[in-house]
Amino acid sequence: MLSRRPLRALVLGLALGGGPGGCRRPSDATLYVAALSEDDRYERARAHCARIIDVDARGDCLVAIMERFDRLDAGECLALAEAEPELALWRDECVFQLAERLRARQRIEDALRLCLETRFSRECSWHLVRDEAEASIDEAPAIAELRLARFTGARRLPDAGLQFWMIRFRAQAARGVLPDERVCGQIVEPEACIEAFRRHIRQSLATLQRVHEDRACADDADVPDTLSPEPGWADGPIARATVAGWRARHCGRPAGGGAGSP
Repeated sequence: MLSRRPLRALVLGLALGGGPGGCRRPSDATLYVAALSEDDRYERARAHCARIIDVDARGDCLVAIMERFDRLDAGECLALAEAEPELALWRDECVFQLAERLRARQRIEDALRLCLETRFSRECSWHLVRDEAEASIDEAPAIAELRLARFTGARRLPDAGLQFWMIRFRAQAARGVLPDERVCGQIVEPEACIEAFRRHIRQSLATLQRVHEDRACADDADVPDTLSPEPGWADGPIARATVAGWRARHCGRPAGGGAGSP
């Protein structure tokens, strides 16, 4: 979705630098700063935003004051574009932020329904899955699966399970915890977890091949499947079969087959 930091930095920079002299009407930057920092009432801050001429700066301002005054709600967000259709993008941004806030309060179903109100419904839903997956990385797999269960039937994210486990494996790897196929054996529905584990390996090998093709395709005796000296995953039958299958397709060698063959 959107990142308002560059826009806010530009507006604040203009305000600090000063606009053209002699203008009777306050500059957009002055109005923006007043809305976000000077007025202590929502209605007055909103009135400042409404006077901003630039559409993006006005939309950014309106969403920002909803955050500032804790006025983010579905009605306020959806009303943004009713009077001004050109603010549709900022309505979506508002809904997106509200959905993330609802997720933080564990109102996942409400957040998913709200995501459907945006033109970026899949992206909105994916961010909710990402946040839940990252929140689960210190939890037991069975507990993490309970988080995932709340996304069952999500209309714009039918692959929620695959996305959840891929994000979780990636987040754990970033913290030095090797993705491990045994995690998938500790949950009720392991299929998406296993496929996520396989994809993690394939993506790691593809990345390695772009930099060091000889290592990605080296014989097992020379380079272990876990990419020594920096292992990318825990060893196991699914890992070995996935590596063999990937090398058969990309390194011109026969696949080894075996348990968990991709």
